[in-house]
Amino acid sequence: MTLISALISKRGVAVATDSLLTIVRKNAPNIYVEWKKSKIIPIPKLNACISYWGFAGVLKGIPKDGDDVVFGWQTHEWLSKQSANSSNLSLEEFTKKLRDNLEHEMKSLPGNIPGIGLHITGIEKVGDYRIPELFLVTNFKDPTYQETKELTCSRETFHTISGQPPADAHGQQDYRMKVNEFLNTQGFLIYNNGDPTLFNPFANSFFSSLNIAQQRGKAKNIETVEDTVPIVRFPIEAVSQIQQKFYDPTKKIIGGRVHDLSINDNGIMKSTSGDV
Repeated sequence: MTLISALISKRGVAVATDSLLTIVRKNAPNIYVEWKKSKIIPIPKLNACISYWGFAGVLKGIPKDGDDVVFGWQTHEWLSKQSANSSNLSLEEFTKKLRDNLEHEMKSLPGNIPGIGLHITGIEKVGDYRIPELFLVTNFKDPTYQETKELTCSRETFHTISGQPPADAHGQQDYRMKVNEFLNTQGFLIYNNGDPTLFNPFANSFFSSLNIAQQRGKAKNIETVEDTVPIVRFPIEAVSQIQQKFYDPTKKIIGGRVHDLSINDNGIMKSTSGDV
């Protein structure tokens, strides 16, 4: 499993993930491997990135403890190829094409493919404005991640601020400007995926404490999108440490090095983990 945290603000977007891969074995302990690559794939041509959780690929075989993982098909590699083929597309067009291509690809893979989730997070040009958006592509039926459905694609920001169900119409300028107004007045939107039952109670407490500190004038000023990177990293680092210290080592699902990526409203990408 994976923890992903994405923060959207008027200054841009910041994303962070852990790097643990869990190889589930029948009648044997799971194998845990720290993924050497980031689970965040930049899309430079669209001022955006993809982060993913759930299905990481099809193995060529079950590795022994200490051996490298060898994939026959790999989610990261496939998404990287999709990112490279993003020319002449809008972020919405790219995301819908990605959903269609992924659906076709998963049908061609052997065995029962488990659930997968993608965040496509980036900056859209709306008139004279640059406004962040998060698209969700997933076949998970609900946040428990126990059941799957057909692969869907949805815009999330206006849905989040309004409570209305996601709709394609939310890409229209009027809706996008309402998101822009919200970010200018309310600050930011945060999305957590991967294991919300585990992650959200801790993350929500952290974000509530941070909001209180801001209201009291005790928090650091956020001047750039890079200033928001520690906000998305910290809960993942904390949950990883909690599992490392207190979980049965055969049951942990979060861990390894934390990766991050920020994209400002001009499309400039930076990473404190050295991933760009």
